[in-house]
Amino acid sequence: MNRTAKKTELINCHICQSYKYKKILTKFEMNLVKCMECGLVYANPILQESELFKRYTDSFFFDEYLPAFKALPTYYDLGAIRSHFFIFLQLIAKFFTPGKRLLDVGCGAGFFLKAAEETGWEAEGVELSSVASKYAKNIVKVKVHEGKLEDLHLPADKFDLVALIDTIEHLRNPLLTLKEINRILTKEGILLIGTPDFDSLSRLLLRESWAVLSPEEHFAIFSHNTLSYIIQKANFRVLGIRNLLQFNPEYTHDKKRLSYYVFKSLNKKLESLKKMEKTQLYEYADIMLIEEKNPKNIQNFNSDLNPARRTKRTIHKWSKKWLRGDTLVAVAKKTNGKKT
Repeated sequence: MNRTAKKTELINCHICQSYKYKKILTKFEMNLVKCMECGLVYANPILQESELFKRYTDSFFFDEYLPAFKALPTYYDLGAIRSHFFIFLQLIAKFFTPGKRLLDVGCGAGFFLKAAEETGWEAEGVELSSVASKYAKNIVKVKVHEGKLEDLHLPADKFDLVALIDTIEHLRNPLLTLKEINRILTKEGILLIGTPDFDSLSRLLLRESWAVLSPEEHFAIFSHNTLSYIIQKANFRVLGIRNLLQFNPEYTHDKKRLSYYVFKSLNKKLESLKKMEKTQLYEYADIMLIEEKNPKNIQNFNSDLNPARRTKRTIHKWSKKWLRGDTLVAVAKKTNGKKT
């Protein structure tokens, strides 16, 4: 496909609507820019919607998407799916009681839906890709609405939890989608997001070859601050945002670069360290603490730790300012339009 033939359009910042930005890089003959007002990194110009659908072809689904989940055209391994979505399944379990309803926006083949159903959720999905929707319905056997969430006009106050896992970065208008999610959530509804972290060590080492930096398909790449900002703009209250200390050196567009081999070697050494394993376990425990709490209780919890554990907690928080993994996980609660 001739990249120069793609149809694009200039846009303002997805969050603050500012037209002021600075260019970060040009890749695949498209620009990634940074908003001068709020700091969001986004593609500008952006692909028109008609161009977006060309990416989600049958060949992409069967040759790239399914192999990432170790799935075949007529078979998938639920055990592998549970492992892939382990953190998210653990998080949603915190908010589950029998009869609760879950919606997965950008559900793809429906794997997360199936895993959620297995734990008791009444789960439905929304998916743009026709081939992915058919696979979800016919092979995975889950309920999926084909189309764009904003065009489906789902009932208000219907879902108890809505998930956006590796989806928000693909949205042409993420704020509009988040506002629609707010509308369809129940009064106490929960929003769960998983998305790449722009401040990841992977970006610093792999630089422009990091596959997340792909303005053809990743229209916004969030940091902790910009993800928090857009969630609040959509009338949610952030319960917690965490960074997962996990890396994937293979997620690069150029495996011939020296940086790829250096990062791959570094990651292998990090994974072999017991200290790294302990840190990942600490982070997992920290993520599981994401829930609605009284700030006073959090202060009391921190003060109850012995000096050694308080020191370790402080060191961990400091180290996370530069040693950041590839993924941000956010949990937020609907505020019904009220300011918090």
